[in-house]
Amino acid sequence: MPTQGIEPWMHGAFELIQEGIERLESGTDAGKRRGLVLFDEAIEQSIKVFATIPATLRAGPDLPPDRRKQAQGSLFEDKIQFLEWYLAESGQQLVTPIASIRWYHVLRNEIYHAGNGMVPELKHVADMKDAAVEVFGALFGHRAADAARIVPPLTSANLEPSVPAVRRQLDAPSQAPRGAPIHVPASPTRRWSSDDVIAALRGHVMPESLAAVQRLVAWTTEQGGSPGTGAGAQPSISAWMVIGGVWVSTWSCYARSRTIAINFGTLIRKVPRKEVQQLAQDLRRIPGVAPYLVGLESSGFRRWPGLPLDAVVAPPGTVIAIEQALQRMIEALAT
Repeated sequence: MPTQGIEPWMHGAFELIQEGIERLESGTDAGKRRGLVLFDEAIEQSIKVFATIPATLRAGPDLPPDRRKQAQGSLFEDKIQFLEWYLAESGQQLVTPIASIRWYHVLRNEIYHAGNGMVPELKHVADMKDAAVEVFGALFGHRAADAARIVPPLTSANLEPSVPAVRRQLDAPSQAPRGAPIHVPASPTRRWSSDDVIAALRGHVMPESLAAVQRLVAWTTEQGGSPGTGAGAQPSISAWMVIGGVWVSTWSCYARSRTIAINFGTLIRKVPRKEVQQLAQDLRRIPGVAPYLVGLESSGFRRWPGLPLDAVVAPPGTVIAIEQALQRMIEALAT
């Protein structure tokens, strides 16, 4: 299993996530049950370990003694309250609602203690996997999250029909009104493409939003970059571009939240701070963008702010302005 980006103190939670993915991949009822338990334990382990390591080994705000104690307590709720505090202090936001993590923990306890063969839905286990990876990344960094997000290849024959089933649903015209939740069958073994994201968004966002995403994908390709692929229960992509001679994940698109995220948290690790700061300034000049970048500098640029497609990205000229801001950064660092 690839472990690039995983430091020694991260291995416990990392291995819980990877074992959970492998159990989920098995396609068995027992695998779903055990996977849910493992992802839940990975969240607790991530929080507990994060609060014990020295400040020199982590990013983010200082941890007051009472918060450290809270994170290391025996109660799940204490750990989740610590997570909520830390996310607010560090200017981060999970795609998975904290309320969902709490609910999945309750479900995990019901299944674990019932002992009656109760089986969680595949979607719930896959969503809990995404939550575990998100928490792991929010605490230990984007590079660690990328390593934890790696999904083993499909090996179980009884899961193979799920992939064409997902493809059929994505290709089918959506009848749901815009603003309704996007429901795509969970597929923990799936790698999503830009076509998958467009198909999942269709019918849920304005046509202008779809055109904006398509344009940004095409522009990235024209610049020699790659719209990349995403892995998880819901369609997403992460666009990689060469900036300053290195490959960097520059922006992402998430069907579930209907957003384009500017990956400042990744850029700050690879690009000089001066240029990252200039990118933020350029983007703030775009109508509607500034409120989504509040607190960016105070977090050390360790954020991945999402811009709503319909409200911010769709208006005329917005995508062009985003492209121009990214282009200025690329040209400033061209070798």
